[in-house]
Amino acid sequence: MGPYPLYLLWAAQLARTVAGAPFAGPFLAYVDKFSRCADDESTNRILMTMTITPFNIREPYALQIVNGKLSFNRTFDDTYWTRTRIDSRSTDGHRWMKNAFLFNFPSKGCSVFREQAPDWYRVLLGDVITSGKECTVPPGVYPIEKQSVNWTFPNVPIMPYGFMRFHSTFGRARETDFCFQAEFHSIPRPKPGNIG
Repeated sequence: MGPYPLYLLWAAQLARTVAGAPFAGPFLAYVDKFSRCADDESTNRILMTMTITPFNIREPYALQIVNGKLSFNRTFDDTYWTRTRIDSRSTDGHRWMKNAFLFNFPSKGCSVFREQAPDWYRVLLGDVITSGKECTVPPGVYPIEKQSVNWTFPNVPIMPYGFMRFHSTFGRARETDFCFQAEFHSIPRPKPGNIG
């Protein structure tokens, strides 16, 4: 699958604020925290608990470290769909504005995850599935210990800058088996030698 048609973002990159700062462009992402969704949003057949090290602005290319586990009560494979919603923060900073971006993949949920977030996929499932193999995760508990993660997304080369929330679900037919959220920041990618 090729890059998303994000022509609006590319156009927005040309937009400048009064101060001259770009609205969007090549970015670095970092996560502040992970959280579970509301209980009524998922059957919880797949659960994730995760902690992450703080981001260091003085070393923006240093990777964050995650620890936790991923539990599957049934096989996860390409019979799953996946939906991702990115929420933006309101201008007053007091609430989340849902649906800033929506990504909907009606099938091949496991393969889509591998293609769209390759390093996050490696951290969570790299020991279970390697590239080129059928995308199937058997039921079980998979620990994640001291894994560094590079928040890159090959099909999303630019993003608006700011504080956002990632809300992701996986499911089959009308059932949602997994839901998690991550609060993250998208910042302009620093130029080499222009750090610290």
